[in-house]
Amino acid sequence: MSPAEGYLALARPHQGELEIKRSRFLTYLLPVTAEEEAREGIAAVRAEHPTARHHCTAFVVAARGSECPALAR
Repeated sequence: MSPAEGYLALARPHQGELEIKRSRFLTYLLPVTAEEEAREGIAAVRAEHPTARHHCTAFVVAARGSECPALAR
């Protein structure tokens, strides 16, 4: 899909887990419509796993139907 065609968005939350050498890697995907909503989701996941050693986060928020800035070249 080219940036001119738009981008795909999540329809619902998704969670995944992978274990490698006794280390657990958790994935949380959350559909959001605003930056504040994304930051609240990140805070909720951090609160759910306070002993986690690493938290890697990313989010992209764009108006529905607009070009996603992260995909623009």
